[in-house]
Amino acid sequence: MKEVAEEVVQDVFFNIWKNRETLRIRQSIQSYLYRAAYNNSMMYLRKMRREYFMEDLSRPEPSVDAPDPSQVIQLDEVSNLISQTLESLPERCREIFRMNRQEGLKYREIAQKLSISEKTVEANMGKALKALRNSMERYEQE
Repeated sequence: MKEVAEEVVQDVFFNIWKNRETLRIRQSIQSYLYRAAYNNSMMYLRKMRREYFMEDLSRPEPSVDAPDPSQVIQLDEVSNLISQTLESLPERCREIFRMNRQEGLKYREIAQKLSISEKTVEANMGKALKALRNSMERYEQE
């Protein structure tokens, strides 16, 4: 864990150095460094959680019994619902969602690849997630 902490702090200083020409710190340097380290730590934890989740999904579960047919049907329904919801999104929104959730790219990386602003990526991700939440809420009410 110490190595991870050192890497997070090293990333903070690397980003400061990389952006030294344009970086404008409006608060104390101590507050800025604390917040930057905190944000990088949270990004690292989210990445690890996503990788763990994806690894967990790809690992076959030991099967003692045959799967419960109702669970299989429900999983199939939810999977179809997600696919339909994503297909109903505009193409760019769907592409941004795929790049973030399936490829694991950060907003900044997506923005650079698509030559758009990070705010546009953020707005499209918000739109996709809201559509998925709404679909799931309707599904749960049925």
